[in-house]
Amino acid sequence: MKRACAYLIGACCLLAALAPAAGCTKERKLAAAQPPSVVCARPERGDVPLYMEFTGTIAPLEFVELRPRVDGYLEEVLFEPGALVEKGQPLFTIDPRPYLARLNEAKGRLAIRRAELKAATATLNRKQRALRDRAVSEVEVIEAQAAVETAQAGIEAAQAAVDTETLQLSYTHVRSPLAGRVGRSEKDPGNLVQAGTTLLSTVVCDDPFHVYFQVNERDLLRARSLAGGMRGRPLRLGLLEQKDHPYEGVIDFVDTTLDADSGTIRMRGVFRNPEHEAVAGMFARVRVAVGLLRDALQVPERAVGRDQQGRYVLVVGEGDVVRHRVVEAGPAGPAGRVIVAGLDAGDRVVVDGVQMAQPGRTVRPVAAANATAGRPAGAGN
Repeated sequence: MKRACAYLIGACCLLAALAPAAGCTKERKLAAAQPPSVVCARPERGDVPLYMEFTGTIAPLEFVELRPRVDGYLEEVLFEPGALVEKGQPLFTIDPRPYLARLNEAKGRLAIRRAELKAATATLNRKQRALRDRAVSEVEVIEAQAAVETAQAGIEAAQAAVDTETLQLSYTHVRSPLAGRVGRSEKDPGNLVQAGTTLLSTVVCDDPFHVYFQVNERDLLRARSLAGGMRGRPLRLGLLEQKDHPYEGVIDFVDTTLDADSGTIRMRGVFRNPEHEAVAGMFARVRVAVGLLRDALQVPERAVGRDQQGRYVLVVGEGDVVRHRVVEAGPAGPAGRVIVAGLDAGDRVVVDGVQMAQPGRTVRPVAAANATAGRPAGAGN
């Protein structure tokens, strides 16, 4: 009797243990039978600006190498490397004493010539009076007049020498020829520098700055057909690490000829650089606005895939079945990628859960509450 009771109790326990496991298996089968959820959105219509993008190199508006105009020993460096300087600001001083001495000597010669003129003028006046009294000959008066003119010419020559030495003395102060940013000093005080040879430093004007870029013949003709020309067109520019194009400029130069070797033409844009972030030699991404694509269909970039047939999107059709749709993609727009052909405004495009949306598979579409493109999947046309 006791043994029979024990068997009965064990059987009941076994049934109790198997019952939850059977329930879990049933739930898993039901979950497996449930179609996967995917997020869908309808394409958005809107105007899309048309751009042409190029790569270029930043160049300064002005660039000057500072070299002395006179020989001498460098006496002072009057700036901090990398500082902003004004036009005419002194940057270097060359020992001025030899040039000051030459200037004083030239001034002395000028004083002598003035004294000679004074004496010659007095002699001429005296002989002119004597000629009226027939005390001197006319030849002596002519000679006195020539002496006055010679003294006047001597004064002009002496004055030119003074001006030259004054100019040479002014060259002992090397000044910035433009407003911009100065580089480091290439020479330290005490070094001998030579006129026109020794490089002292450089000054760069980078606000505004130029960007040079090349445009191939096909893009040039396309831009002309869309925009009517390139010169004067607005530009946008972004640096290498920038995702957008924060700098605004304009094309101010288009070369006169096309390079036959490369098949490109050189263009230049000018941009403001108030924060001096753009540096000469940097790589730049240039965008030129050439037109407007009106009422274009756009879908999120993540919804567009690529395979051997080209670009495609996955759409949820009748019966919530996923369909593979080959499309022709256009440029990027403000709401995603432009779809030129292969898609209708009423299509439900899979934007999230693409890995679950296999073509021919039934899914459960969920409207994209914050989709980048268009209205929710359940909205009307």
